Amino acid sequence: RDFDTAIQGFQALLNASVDESLADNCHYWIGESYYGQKKYSEAIKEFDEVLKFKKSEKKADAELMIGNSYAAMGQKDAARKAYDTVASKYPAQAKKAQEKLSKLK
Repeated sequence: RDFDTAIQGFQALLNASVDESLADNCHYWIGESYYGQKKYSEAIKEFDEVLKFKKSEKKADAELMIGNSYAAMGQKDAARKAYDTVASKYPAQAKKAQEKLSKLK
C-alpha cells in the first residue's frame, strides 16, 4: 500500500532501461499504484503504455483496469468501451468484463 514508493521503484527500473519483457509489467504496476491512489487519469496513461507493447501478458489486465478507471471517474461510456474490448479480444477475461459491464447498467 506504499504506492509512492512502488511508483518510484518501477519508474527507476524504466529509467534504467529495464528489458522490454519487464517494462510492460513496470507500467502496469505503476498504473495499479495510481489506481490505488485514485489518480485514475494517470493510471489510464500507464495502462495505455502496456497496450503499446507488441507482446505483453498484461494487456487484458491493463484494458480491464482502464475500464475500472473510467468507471471510477463516472465515465460509463468509456468504461463500457474498454470492457467490450476485453470481452472481444481476451477470452480468458471475458467473464470478468461481462460482470463489470452488467454492473454499469
